Amino acid sequence: MIDSLELERLKSIPIEQVAEALGLSVYRHKCLCPFHEDRHPSLSFHLGKNTFKCFVCGEHGNTISLVMKVRGLEFIPACCWLAQCFGISISMKNPPRMVGITPRLVRPVPKPVEPEKPDLSRLWPLLRKPSLNALARDFLFRQRRYNEKVVQWLGIGSKDEELLIPYWSMAGELITVQVRYLTSREGRPRFWFPRGSRCQVYGQLVLRFLKPGEPLYIAEGVTDCIALLSMGHKAIAIPSATLLKSGELQDLLDEVQRRLYGDISIPLNLHMFPDRDAPGEELFRQLQDIYPQIIRHGLPQDCKDFSDYYIKLKQ
Repeated sequence: MIDSLELERLKSIPIEQVAEALGLSVYRHKCLCPFHEDRHPSLSFHLGKNTFKCFVCGEHGNTISLVMKVRGLEFIPACCWLAQCFGISISMKNPPRMVGITPRLVRPVPKPVEPEKPDLSRLWPLLRKPSLNALARDFLFRQRRYNEKVVQWLGIGSKDEELLIPYWSMAGELITVQVRYLTSREGRPRFWFPRGSRCQVYGQLVLRFLKPGEPLYIAEGVTDCIALLSMGHKAIAIPSATLLKSGELQDLLDEVQRRLYGDISIPLNLHMFPDRDAPGEELFRQLQDIYPQIIRHGLPQDCKDFSDYYIKLKQ
Protein backbone atom coordinates (compact mmCIF):
# COMPACT_ATOMS: atom_id res chain seq x y z
CA MET A 1 0.00 0.00 0.00
CA ILE A 2 1.02 3.59 -0.62
CA ASP A 3 0.48 6.25 2.02
CA SER A 4 -2.46 8.59 1.24
CA LEU A 5 -0.28 11.71 1.51
CA GLU A 6 2.18 10.21 -0.97
CA LEU A 7 -0.69 9.43 -3.32
CA GLU A 8 -1.80 13.04 -3.15
CA ARG A 9 1.74 14.13 -4.05
CA LEU A 10 1.65 11.89 -7.12
CA LYS A 11 -1.77 13.24 -8.11
CA SER A 12 -0.57 16.83 -7.69
CA ILE A 13 2.29 16.52 -10.21
CA PRO A 14 1.33 18.93 -13.03
CA ILE A 15 -0.69 16.83 -15.47
CA GLU A 16 0.88 18.41 -18.55
CA GLN A 17 4.38 17.57 -17.27
CA VAL A 18 3.28 13.96 -16.82
CA ALA A 19 1.92 13.93 -20.38
CA GLU A 20 5.21 15.28 -21.74
CA ALA A 21 7.14 12.65 -19.76
CA LEU A 22 4.96 10.02 -21.42
CA GLY A 23 5.92 11.31 -24.85
CA LEU A 24 2.81 13.34 -25.62
CA SER A 25 3.26 16.75 -27.25
CA VAL A 26 1.16 19.28 -25.35
CA TYR A 27 0.17 22.50 -27.07
CA ARG A 28 -2.21 25.10 -25.59
CA HIS A 29 -3.44 22.60 -22.96
CA LYS A 30 -4.32 19.97 -25.59
CA CYS A 31 -2.70 17.12 -27.48
CA LEU A 32 -3.62 14.45 -29.97
CA CYS A 33 -5.30 11.64 -28.08
CA PRO A 34 -3.19 8.43 -27.95
CA PHE A 35 -6.25 6.28 -27.22
CA HIS A 36 -7.91 6.61 -30.63
CA GLU A 37 -7.09 7.75 -34.17
CA ASP A 38 -6.95 11.51 -33.71
CA ARG A 39 -6.27 14.11 -36.39
CA HIS A 40 -7.14 17.19 -34.34
CA PRO A 41 -6.13 17.59 -30.68
CA SER A 42 -9.05 16.29 -28.62
CA LEU A 43 -7.31 15.35 -25.35
CA SER A 44 -7.66 18.39 -23.05
CA PHE A 45 -5.91 19.12 -19.77
CA HIS A 46 -7.82 20.82 -16.95
CA LEU A 47 -5.10 22.61 -14.99
CA GLY A 48 -7.36 23.60 -12.11
CA LYS A 49 -8.42 20.01 -11.42
CA ASN A 50 -5.11 18.58 -12.72
CA THR A 51 -6.97 16.06 -14.88
CA PHE A 52 -7.29 15.07 -18.53
CA LYS A 53 -10.27 14.24 -20.72
CA CYS A 54 -10.77 13.33 -24.36
CA PHE A 55 -14.00 14.79 -25.68
CA VAL A 56 -14.12 12.25 -28.51
CA CYS A 57 -13.41 8.83 -26.98
CA GLY A 58 -14.24 9.80 -23.38
CA GLU A 59 -10.98 8.67 -21.73
CA HIS A 60 -10.35 10.74 -18.59
CA GLY A 61 -8.59 10.72 -15.24
CA ASN A 62 -5.72 12.07 -13.16
CA THR A 63 -1.94 11.77 -13.36
CA ILE A 64 -1.88 8.16 -12.14
CA SER A 65 -4.59 6.95 -14.49
CA LEU A 66 -2.89 8.73 -17.41
CA VAL A 67 0.26 6.69 -16.74
CA MET A 68 -1.79 3.52 -16.35
CA LYS A 69 -3.59 4.02 -19.67
CA VAL A 70 -0.61 5.16 -21.73
CA ARG A 71 2.01 2.75 -20.33
CA GLY A 72 -0.37 -0.17 -19.83
CA LEU A 73 0.48 -0.51 -16.11
CA GLU A 74 -1.48 -1.53 -13.05
CA PHE A 75 -2.09 1.02 -10.29
CA ILE A 76 0.96 0.33 -8.06
CA PRO A 77 3.49 0.10 -10.92
CA ALA A 78 2.07 3.33 -12.38
CA CYS A 79 2.59 5.08 -9.03
CA CYS A 80 6.16 3.78 -8.90
CA TRP A 81 6.78 4.98 -12.45
CA LEU A 82 5.56 8.47 -11.54
CA ALA A 83 7.61 8.53 -8.33
CA GLN A 84 10.77 7.43 -10.13
CA CYS A 85 10.24 9.85 -13.02
CA PHE A 86 9.66 12.91 -10.81
CA GLY A 87 11.99 12.06 -7.92
CA ILE A 88 9.32 11.44 -5.32
CA SER A 89 10.02 8.89 -2.59
CA ILE A 90 7.23 6.53 -1.64
CA SER A 91 7.34 4.09 1.27
CA MET A 92 6.57 0.49 0.25
CA LYS A 93 7.71 -2.75 1.82
CA ASN A 94 7.93 -4.60 -1.48
CA PRO A 95 7.90 -2.15 -4.39
CA PRO A 96 7.44 -3.80 -7.81
CA ARG A 97 10.45 -4.09 -10.05
CA MET A 98 10.12 -1.68 -12.95
CA VAL A 99 12.64 -3.63 -15.01
CA GLY A 100 10.88 -6.11 -17.25
CA ILE A 101 7.57 -4.27 -17.38
CA THR A 102 6.82 -3.84 -21.05
CA PRO A 103 5.06 -0.55 -21.76
CA ARG A 104 2.23 -0.49 -24.23
CA LEU A 105 3.33 0.96 -27.55
CA VAL A 106 1.95 4.43 -28.10
CA ARG A 107 1.65 6.06 -31.49
CA PRO A 108 4.05 8.98 -32.04
CA VAL A 109 2.12 12.18 -31.35
CA PRO A 110 3.50 15.16 -33.28
CA LYS A 111 3.08 18.72 -32.00
CA PRO A 112 0.04 20.33 -33.65
CA VAL A 113 0.81 22.81 -36.40
CA GLU A 114 -0.55 26.34 -36.18
CA PRO A 115 -3.64 26.51 -38.41
CA GLU A 116 -3.64 28.60 -41.55
CA LYS A 117 -4.97 32.09 -40.92
CA PRO A 118 -7.93 33.24 -43.03
CA ASP A 119 -7.42 35.77 -45.79
CA LEU A 120 -9.45 38.82 -44.71
CA SER A 121 -7.82 41.32 -47.07
CA ARG A 122 -11.00 41.84 -49.13
CA LEU A 123 -13.33 42.09 -46.15
CA TRP A 124 -11.26 44.05 -43.61
CA PRO A 125 -11.66 47.46 -45.37
CA LEU A 126 -15.45 46.95 -45.25
CA LEU A 127 -15.36 46.27 -41.50
CA ARG A 128 -13.12 49.14 -40.41
CA LYS A 129 -16.11 51.47 -40.85
CA PRO A 130 -19.04 49.11 -41.40
CA SER A 131 -22.20 50.33 -43.08
CA LEU A 132 -25.55 48.68 -43.74
CA ASN A 133 -27.38 48.96 -47.04
CA ALA A 134 -31.15 48.79 -47.39
CA LEU A 135 -31.17 45.02 -47.93
CA ALA A 136 -29.17 44.43 -44.74
CA ARG A 137 -31.25 46.85 -42.67
CA ASP A 138 -34.44 45.14 -43.80
CA PHE A 139 -33.10 41.73 -42.75
CA LEU A 140 -31.61 42.86 -39.42
CA PHE A 141 -34.20 45.33 -38.16
CA ARG A 142 -37.51 44.54 -39.90
CA GLN A 143 -37.29 40.76 -40.26
CA ARG A 144 -35.09 39.84 -37.29
CA ARG A 145 -35.92 42.90 -35.13
CA TYR A 146 -32.41 43.12 -33.65
CA ASN A 147 -31.39 46.04 -31.49
CA GLU A 148 -29.58 48.60 -33.68
CA LYS A 149 -27.05 49.48 -30.98
CA VAL A 150 -26.16 45.79 -30.54
CA VAL A 151 -25.66 45.34 -34.30
CA GLN A 152 -23.47 48.44 -34.37
CA TRP A 153 -21.44 47.26 -31.35
CA LEU A 154 -20.86 43.88 -33.01
CA GLY A 155 -19.44 45.64 -36.08
CA ILE A 156 -21.82 43.97 -38.56
CA GLY A 157 -21.64 45.43 -42.08
CA SER A 158 -22.81 44.68 -45.60
CA LYS A 159 -21.76 44.79 -49.23
CA ASP A 160 -24.28 44.35 -52.03
CA GLU A 161 -26.24 41.19 -51.08
CA GLU A 162 -23.70 40.02 -48.48
CA LEU A 163 -24.09 40.49 -44.73
CA LEU A 164 -20.67 40.61 -43.05
CA ILE A 165 -20.61 39.23 -39.50
CA PRO A 166 -17.17 39.64 -37.89
CA TYR A 167 -15.84 37.25 -35.25
CA TRP A 168 -13.78 39.18 -32.70
CA SER A 169 -11.51 37.63 -30.08
CA MET A 170 -11.89 38.58 -26.42
CA ALA A 171 -8.91 40.91 -26.97
CA GLY A 172 -10.69 42.69 -29.82
CA GLU A 173 -8.77 41.12 -32.70
CA LEU A 174 -10.59 40.13 -35.89
CA ILE A 175 -10.51 36.31 -36.14
CA THR A 176 -12.69 35.68 -39.19
CA VAL A 177 -15.86 36.83 -40.91
CA GLN A 178 -19.06 34.94 -41.57
CA VAL A 179 -20.62 36.07 -44.85
CA ARG A 180 -24.36 35.51 -45.23
CA TYR A 181 -26.14 35.95 -48.53
CA LEU A 182 -29.34 37.94 -48.08
CA THR A 183 -30.86 36.64 -51.31
CA SER A 184 -31.25 33.01 -52.32
CA ARG A 185 -29.86 31.47 -55.46
CA GLU A 186 -30.10 27.84 -56.49
CA GLY A 187 -26.94 25.87 -55.71
CA ARG A 188 -25.41 28.63 -53.57
CA PRO A 189 -24.85 28.09 -49.83
CA ARG A 190 -26.43 30.58 -47.44
CA PHE A 191 -23.16 31.14 -45.53
CA TRP A 192 -19.47 31.07 -46.32
CA PHE A 193 -16.21 31.82 -44.49
CA PRO A 194 -12.89 33.03 -45.96
CA ARG A 195 -10.42 30.29 -46.79
CA GLY A 196 -8.34 29.25 -43.78
CA SER A 197 -11.13 29.97 -41.27
CA ARG A 198 -11.95 27.44 -38.59
CA CYS A 199 -14.83 26.98 -36.21
CA GLN A 200 -14.79 29.67 -33.51
CA VAL A 201 -16.86 30.92 -30.58
CA TYR A 202 -18.92 33.92 -31.65
CA GLY A 203 -19.44 36.96 -29.41
CA GLN A 204 -16.19 36.68 -27.45
CA LEU A 205 -16.04 40.46 -26.93
CA VAL A 206 -18.93 40.27 -24.47
CA LEU A 207 -16.82 38.12 -22.14
CA ARG A 208 -14.66 41.15 -21.36
CA PHE A 209 -17.68 42.76 -19.67
CA LEU A 210 -19.00 39.72 -17.79
CA LYS A 211 -19.15 40.29 -14.03
CA PRO A 212 -18.75 37.69 -11.26
CA GLY A 213 -21.95 35.68 -10.87
CA GLU A 214 -23.63 37.31 -13.90
CA PRO A 215 -25.58 34.93 -16.20
CA LEU A 216 -23.86 33.95 -19.44
CA TYR A 217 -26.00 32.38 -22.18
CA ILE A 218 -24.56 29.88 -24.65
CA ALA A 219 -26.45 30.04 -27.95
CA GLU A 220 -26.56 27.55 -30.78
CA GLY A 221 -25.61 29.76 -33.71
CA VAL A 222 -24.97 33.43 -34.42
CA THR A 223 -28.59 34.52 -34.97
CA ASP A 224 -29.69 33.22 -31.56
CA CYS A 225 -26.71 34.97 -29.98
CA ILE A 226 -27.58 38.35 -31.52
CA ALA A 227 -31.19 37.89 -30.39
CA LEU A 228 -30.06 37.17 -26.82
CA LEU A 229 -27.77 40.22 -26.88
CA SER A 230 -30.66 42.31 -28.20
CA MET A 231 -32.69 41.15 -25.19
CA GLY A 232 -29.99 42.52 -22.89
CA HIS A 233 -28.36 39.19 -22.00
CA LYS A 234 -24.62 38.44 -22.06
CA ALA A 235 -24.30 35.68 -24.68
CA ILE A 236 -21.84 33.79 -26.86
CA ALA A 237 -22.53 31.25 -29.61
CA ILE A 238 -21.07 27.89 -30.56
CA PRO A 239 -21.79 27.23 -34.25
CA SER A 240 -20.91 23.54 -33.97
CA ALA A 241 -20.39 20.77 -31.42
CA THR A 242 -16.85 20.37 -32.80
CA LEU A 243 -15.87 23.25 -30.51
CA LEU A 244 -16.68 21.00 -27.55
CA LYS A 245 -14.57 18.18 -28.95
CA SER A 246 -11.61 20.47 -29.64
CA GLY A 247 -11.75 21.99 -26.15
CA GLU A 248 -11.68 25.57 -27.48
CA LEU A 249 -14.84 26.57 -25.63
CA GLN A 250 -13.39 25.19 -22.39
CA ASP A 251 -10.12 27.09 -22.91
CA LEU A 252 -12.03 30.33 -23.49
CA LEU A 253 -14.29 29.92 -20.44
CA ASP A 254 -11.30 28.86 -18.30
CA GLU A 255 -9.69 32.18 -19.23
CA VAL A 256 -12.87 34.01 -18.19
CA GLN A 257 -12.92 32.18 -14.84
CA ARG A 258 -9.29 33.12 -14.17
CA ARG A 259 -10.06 36.75 -14.94
CA LEU A 260 -13.18 36.81 -12.73
CA TYR A 261 -12.12 34.61 -9.83
CA GLY A 262 -8.36 34.04 -10.10
CA ASP A 263 -8.77 30.31 -10.84
CA ILE A 264 -11.14 27.90 -12.57
CA SER A 265 -12.59 26.19 -9.51
CA ILE A 266 -15.56 28.59 -9.18
CA PRO A 267 -18.21 27.69 -11.80
CA LEU A 268 -19.66 30.22 -14.19
CA ASN A 269 -23.38 30.99 -14.15
CA LEU A 270 -24.27 29.36 -17.49
CA HIS A 271 -27.66 29.20 -19.25
CA MET A 272 -28.99 27.86 -22.57
CA PHE A 273 -32.16 27.80 -24.68
CA PRO A 274 -31.63 24.56 -26.66
CA ASP A 275 -33.18 24.42 -30.13
CA ARG A 276 -36.36 22.37 -30.19
CA ASP A 277 -34.87 19.48 -32.17
CA ALA A 278 -32.69 16.44 -31.57
CA PRO A 279 -29.35 18.19 -32.40
CA GLY A 280 -30.24 21.02 -30.00
CA GLU A 281 -30.96 18.62 -27.15
CA GLU A 282 -27.81 16.63 -27.89
CA LEU A 283 -25.70 19.80 -27.85
CA PHE A 284 -27.17 20.76 -24.47
CA ARG A 285 -26.46 17.26 -23.13
CA GLN A 286 -22.83 17.52 -24.24
CA LEU A 287 -22.52 20.95 -22.62
CA GLN A 288 -24.07 19.60 -19.44
CA ASP A 289 -21.46 16.82 -19.33
CA ILE A 290 -18.74 19.49 -19.24
CA TYR A 291 -20.61 22.12 -17.20
CA PRO A 292 -23.12 20.36 -14.88
CA GLN A 293 -24.24 23.73 -13.50
CA ILE A 294 -25.67 24.95 -16.83
CA ILE A 295 -29.38 25.86 -16.58
CA ARG A 296 -31.76 24.74 -19.34
CA HIS A 297 -34.53 27.11 -20.47
CA GLY A 298 -37.43 25.76 -22.51
CA LEU A 299 -38.98 27.36 -25.58
CA PRO A 300 -42.69 27.58 -26.44
CA GLN A 301 -44.08 24.76 -28.60
CA ASP A 302 -44.38 27.01 -31.67
CA CYS A 303 -40.76 28.25 -31.54
CA LYS A 304 -37.99 26.15 -33.05
CA ASP A 305 -35.15 28.27 -31.59
CA PHE A 306 -34.54 31.41 -29.55
CA SER A 307 -34.59 33.61 -32.67
CA ASP A 308 -38.18 32.51 -33.33
CA TYR A 309 -39.07 33.21 -29.71
CA TYR A 310 -37.41 36.65 -29.81
CA ILE A 311 -39.29 37.68 -32.98
CA LYS A 312 -42.61 36.64 -31.42
CA LEU A 313 -41.84 38.67 -28.31
CA LYS A 314 -41.12 41.74 -30.47
CA GLN A 315 -44.32 41.50 -32.52
